[in-house]
Amino acid sequence: MTTSYVLEAQQELKRIKQIERAAEILIQEQAVQAKIDEAKTIADWAASKEDRVNGVYKAPVAAEPVEMERARTDAGHFVADDPATPDVNEAYVPKKKAAPKKKAAAKPKAKARSKK
Repeated sequence: MTTSYVLEAQQELKRIKQIERAAEILIQEQAVQAKIDEAKTIADWAASKEDRVNGVYKAPVAAEPVEMERARTDAGHFVADDPATPDVNEAYVPKKKAAPKKKAAAKPKAKARSKK
């Protein structure tokens, strides 16, 4: 005859073994996926190298970073971010580039004086 606490301990051991088996399966699947990803990365690298050697490959152009500044109203007060639009931050806007300065007219150089 077994008591209830022994049955509960046996059931708990079964649950622990099931969890361990599920974890082992997950680890194996992740290892297989990692090998697949590594093989794909190597194949992509090889293809891009062949393209570079043949002159077909063009490196991606990096986007120039955009400087942001606080948005202001016409009165000069800061603009708050609208929580209804989580993908847009209205409180900041791209910084305006300053207009290039015009060069002043060059002054004519003075003639060199001769020393006597």
